[in-house]
Amino acid sequence: MANAYPSNQTRIGVGPGPYLVGQKVETNSATGNKSTWTYEGSIAEVQSQRETDLLNGAATTEIAEKGDGNYRLTTVWNYDLITGSGSSAIVDLPANVHDLQASMETVSVYNSVQFYQSLLAAFGGSDSSAKNAQAAVHAAVDYFNGHTDPMIDPSSNRPVRLILSEMIITGGTYTDPLGTTFTDNGCYPSNATAQALMLSLFRNIALMGIETVPEWNSIYRRSITAASPLQVQASRVGEGQIWTSAEVAAFENLPAFWWFTLPSVLQWMKSPVEVNMVAGGKTRIDYHYIGFKQASGLFYTAYGAATLLP
Repeated sequence: MANAYPSNQTRIGVGPGPYLVGQKVETNSATGNKSTWTYEGSIAEVQSQRETDLLNGAATTEIAEKGDGNYRLTTVWNYDLITGSGSSAIVDLPANVHDLQASMETVSVYNSVQFYQSLLAAFGGSDSSAKNAQAAVHAAVDYFNGHTDPMIDPSSNRPVRLILSEMIITGGTYTDPLGTTFTDNGCYPSNATAQALMLSLFRNIALMGIETVPEWNSIYRRSITAASPLQVQASRVGEGQIWTSAEVAAFENLPAFWWFTLPSVLQWMKSPVEVNMVAGGKTRIDYHYIGFKQASGLFYTAYGAATLLP
């Protein structure tokens, strides 16, 4: 690649950097090949390039001030990155793969985190109230599905079983067409917002037959060629625990401005590490993080700062 500008030229004001200003490959029969790439640009540009090179398997990097407003980045690779006459190709680079994938699963409406979080918001963050309300909605649905009497209330033209089911939430007294009187205290009569939400959830489940809901999740996959046994052991940190997006990004050295970022609203459960070791060859490690809205503290532990459901 031709030099973008001579090394003694002051910082040019057009076009984004950094600029690749030098390529060198050394061959040593005892230690193997070594490639040295030299870039120049602003401090932000060379720092960004350094992060990219390290993610792609660079052995060492060095940033030095030039004294003319520019900085020089020297990146060393323990591989031959140049083949042919002036053309460049990556040869025998270690695996260092980042994949962000999407998956969908179907969950019971009662296991939906959104279902719980909607109730939690209606009760001002009270976990016990939200769970009690969730149970009340479940009880109302069970009552409605368990009673098949076709009796209709003549004043409202509504099924009697629907009126009685909703009374589990709203409370009240009702006398059916046969003269039988029913009384229920209901749930949270002083919280009209919560009751309205509970009724809406009940009607969607009982009347529209919504029993399951689709939920989209993200999966962040990592594949790395291990440089040493210590790297394999380090990759096992936090297996089976719940991570925040910031913790994953910091652990995996994801640049702040890259091809993708991890959604900040998700939590992540780290899988166990798979190790594929070949005698005389390279050792590859694979693992992934499964993203979801919020995990329960009853079943998981947090790696660090993740807030789990009570």
